[in-house]
Amino acid sequence: MPLNGIDISSNNEGLDLDKLKIDFVIVKATQGKTYKNPYYAKWVRQAKKRGLLVGAYHYISGIGAKAEAAAFYNAIKGDLGSVMVCLDWEKFQNRAYGNLDYLREFIRELKVLIPGRRFMLYASLSQIPKSVAKEFNMGLWVAQYANNNKVNGFQAKPWKEGAYACEIRQYTEYGYLEGWAGRLDLNKAYMTRDGWAEWCGYTDPKPAKPPAGASADVFPKTLKGRWKVVAPSGVNIRRKPSTGGTIAGSLDKGDTVYLDSTRTLAGGYVWGTYVGNSGKRCYVAVGTQKGTVYMKPA
Repeated sequence: MPLNGIDISSNNEGLDLDKLKIDFVIVKATQGKTYKNPYYAKWVRQAKKRGLLVGAYHYISGIGAKAEAAAFYNAIKGDLGSVMVCLDWEKFQNRAYGNLDYLREFIRELKVLIPGRRFMLYASLSQIPKSVAKEFNMGLWVAQYANNNKVNGFQAKPWKEGAYACEIRQYTEYGYLEGWAGRLDLNKAYMTRDGWAEWCGYTDPKPAKPPAGASADVFPKTLKGRWKVVAPSGVNIRRKPSTGGTIAGSLDKGDTVYLDSTRTLAGGYVWGTYVGNSGKRCYVAVGTQKGTVYMKPA
């Protein structure tokens, strides 16, 4: 089922995400080498707390690929695994616009810092560098507007929908939603919540093979009670006790959850479980069978 959401920057100062009926939000994190959105951390925390799907984007300025990639990475590194990583490529305030080699260099630098993840590339339909997106196995976030008229609420079928393939479509920058008086960029994502989680690209750390005689007894057999995440990168919430299980969300360092059952040993991990707000059973790795601890009793 498609998702409805917005993308925001410091131009939306004062926006309260709790007042909007949305599925996702993509927040501007950085631009160029030095600019960092002062509201990025606040909005991302608020979105995660509410259970919204989240993305983070960098506005490419063309003033040094390695430095720009480092600035973006440093701003979002604490959120990796729970945000979709997006790159904004457009003409305004971009000295390298039209230079696809610069774009390629930026992507390569970012892949060094964020290995093993796919990125989302934003641009207008007429200028989107599909060849670069294909080269780096990126998704397409396409901007195309019917006009600049006011759009009240999300559209079930945006103009020209289906005329081309994309993962996300931004169909107006003159959108209005109940809960915010200012205008907003409105978007439609052609994916499920699980699909969004896959774009966040987090993979659980693979534990070393337990030595002979090793056990998981560092963790109690019954995990019932409140547990707190201590792993610096957080933990994924999955639909089954396996790193191959569908990602349903994530918990950040410091978050707590009430586990309601005995432990499960599978794939080198020790798994706890609980029923989420959706009514579905969720699984989290509290640690590895080798004794690495991801969560502790709160």
